[in-house]
Amino acid sequence: MTATLNKNTWTEHLQYKHSFFTRLEYLFSCLDLSKINSITDLGCGNQWASKLIPENIKYIPVDVYKHCPTTITVDFNKGEFYKEQADLALCSGIIEYIYDVESFIKNIASCMNYVVCSYHFKEITTKRSVIWVNNMTVNELVKIFEDNGFVLEVPIVHTDYHDGESYCFFKKRNFPNITKAEVFN
Repeated sequence: MTATLNKNTWTEHLQYKHSFFTRLEYLFSCLDLSKINSITDLGCGNQWASKLIPENIKYIPVDVYKHCPTTITVDFNKGEFYKEQADLALCSGIIEYIYDVESFIKNIASCMNYVVCSYHFKEITTKRSVIWVNNMTVNELVKIFEDNGFVLEVPIVHTDYHDGESYCFFKKRNFPNITKAEVFN
């Protein structure tokens, strides 16, 4: 099946859970935001991430639905991508809904140097959502990032939160770390 035929499984009027905001709080607590000038929030939903970053950081909200007036609408499952240069791609709760993950990450690599993401890995998550369209192992996802010039900045954080959701912090090879060392020691 080609990307142009893939149906989005995320519904436009889904109720956003407070736990989604809690996930964002954790992800941002791991970052040294003084090293970041711009963030593209891929799958921004209602833009909760914008409430967690300093005003001096440029925030670029991108989603398939226009939940907020400032959202840039793009359908990743139709091969679309918003390619404005930014320091960091935030992919919180979106990769499970992407049919062509390789193309998605290749697009990220073309205009961003860091990626912070969450993912429910095949070997860790016990209950898969019926609306997720892919099911990758840790090695599969890491290989896609590595094939596109990224390396893991710190080990993957596996949690019992959201039934085994994991957090990944990637950076382009030879780029400085942006995570807070004390969080991972």
